Amino acid sequence: MKRLILLVAVLAGFGAGPLAFAAELCQEGVQRIDNIQIQVIGSSAPGDCFVNITPRDNLDLVYRSYLFAASGLWLAFNSYGDGPESSDTGAREYYLFPRKGLPSYSVLPGGEVQITLSTGDPLTVDTATGRLLSLGGGKFTEASVVDRANRGGLEIDEYRGLVLDVGYRQGSSPSQRSAGRSEFRDALGNRCTLINKELFRYPESNEEEVTFRYATDRELADFLRKRCPDLRVEPLLDAVPARA
Repeated sequence: MKRLILLVAVLAGFGAGPLAFAAELCQEGVQRIDNIQIQVIGSSAPGDCFVNITPRDNLDLVYRSYLFAASGLWLAFNSYGDGPESSDTGAREYYLFPRKGLPSYSVLPGGEVQITLSTGDPLTVDTATGRLLSLGGGKFTEASVVDRANRGGLEIDEYRGLVLDVGYRQGSSPSQRSAGRSEFRDALGNRCTLINKELFRYPESNEEEVTFRYATDRELADFLRKRCPDLRVEPLLDAVPARA
């Protein structure tokens, strides 16, 4: 139950305001396939949609789940046991760009699940193990063991668009630290480090209710041209919403 409460809190904090594809519908629901559970969760904010994948064999509360959002979020949530959230949970947080539509999923003929990210790229998942298999347009490394030492257990090694690596934090999501630092990386390997408060909004009433500042990729491109002139931002300008 504690992990469910924490997931709800995490969902409440991730959004980007009305996105360009806000007219799309988020098809909410829960489906269990083999050893995984897939949940699609809508939001009161237009343009928000979340897809959560959790392994079902998690009675000891040691597992890794994944959360995908319309904002470009790809979160690896780790539960290390039945202790307090401050010590027994951790999250690795990424955002992928450009954003073209709401995340969704489908079941492939071979039985695997395919997540369609907000970028439109396919991510395949093994339903027997919950492990990630492949990412269209990129490469990643996923740790086989859920352990605090591997800092979330997910590394995005290559991607054809832009990657925002917000890092890892134990007990909460790393973006909830306004003074923390995040790194943008383009397909050529150029990098730019920024302070989180430049990228996320932190309401004075509750700093944990974090939202990504840039609702459109064009707004993000304009910002990055000024702050990170070495980054290749053309993918942000060339993107056309896939399901407008």
